[in-house]
This record gives sequence, C-alpha cells and structure tokens, in this order.
Amino acid sequence: MRWVPFVTAEEEAWNANTKAFTELTGVEVKIDQESWEDIRPKAAVAANVGTGPDMVMGWFDDPFQYPDKLVDVTDLCTMLGEKNGGWYDGLRMYGEQDGKFISTPLCAIGNAVCYRDSHMKAAGFEEFPTDTEGFLALCTALKEKGTPAGFPFGKAVGDGNNFVHWLLWSHGGKTVDEQGNPAINSPETVAAIEYAKKLYAVFIPGTESWLDINNNRAFLAGMSR
Repeated sequence: MRWVPFVTAEEEAWNANTKAFTELTGVEVKIDQESWEDIRPKAAVAANVGTGPDMVMGWFDDPFQYPDKLVDVTDLCTMLGEKNGGWYDGLRMYGEQDGKFISTPLCAIGNAVCYRDSHMKAAGFEEFPTDTEGFLALCTALKEKGTPAGFPFGKAVGDGNNFVHWLLWSHGGKTVDEQGNPAINSPETVAAIEYAKKLYAVFIPGTESWLDINNNRAFLAGMSR
C-alpha cells in the first residue's frame, strides 16, 4: 500500500521496479494506492488486525505506533547503508528502535520556503535571512511593501503545517524528550509562540484559515509566501 503518486515519472519508475522484481523472483505484487490521509489509519488497522498489505509506504513516526507488529529489517537497512554511504541521522532515527531497524527509510521531504526574489529585494534584502530574527525583519518589510508573507495551517502530513515544526525546533523546543516523555510545556515553546504572534501580525490577513492549496493560490497571485 502506497500513497497516490503526484509525479508521473515516479509512478512509472515504481511500476517498472515492481515488474522487474516479479520477473526476478516470480512473486506477484499487488499495489494499492491510497490518498495521503488514508494511509495512516488503514496501516494502523492492518497492523492491529493482522491482515492486509505486507508493506506500507508510511509517514514519519508511524512505525513507532505499532513496532511489535513490524518485521526486523536491520539486515536490509545495513546492506543499503553500507552500499550507499550510510544513513543520515534524521532518517536513521525514524527507522531504528533499540538498535534495530523496524522500518526502511525511503526519502526525506525537502521542504523549503518559496518566495519571489524581486519582492525580497524590493523589501531591502539582497539574500534570504538565515535566522529567525532576520526572517521576522523580512516579513515585516514585505508587509510594508504591500507583498506580505503567509504560512498556512493545512492538515496534510507533508505540507502546510510543517512550518510549525521549524518554529518550535528553532527556539529549542521539543514535543518529547529523549526518554519519550512529553516536553511541550517549556519556556522554549512559549518563546516559539511569542515569535509566532509577531510573525502573524505581519502576515497577509486570513492565514489562519488557509489550507494547503492556498500556498499555490498565493504564489500564482503574485504574493510572497
């Protein structure tokens, strides 16, 4: 079970690799394509009931919701790591538990801020800021120039709300500590919220009701994001 492809070339490559696997091993593979939001609940049901897909293209910390239902894939991941130069620490953390791989990391989402270079320079910045103080200054200047920025609070697991993770982490906050205990109630979280209030004050009005598609609409309308 995997999510519905967004890029035709990716789907073609996936199907070609699947066909090659069947030709090499004689094992027939059935591919079920589901929407992003349906993957997580259906995978959880399959894990707990014990029937359904043998493999799932899942999300982030999903494997840790039912680690006892998963097959140890340390041998596979070790081979892949040795063959391709090792694992990035972030991906390893999403794949390993207690020194064993319980899932096989597939990719990392390269989220990035999308902005118009001409708007940034018109606001008095030659380069995009690399710290939170500079980013707030840029957003303030963009509003003064009539091209305000904005982030959405979309619900998709890979899109709109990811800026909230950055906002928390950039202020030293975390949702859980190294022992897995809740750690959201902290001075760092408060600092992140205070910063978010300052950002929101210079965002384009209405961002609290934005969904994931509003990013595209804002960009196509000529506004910064």
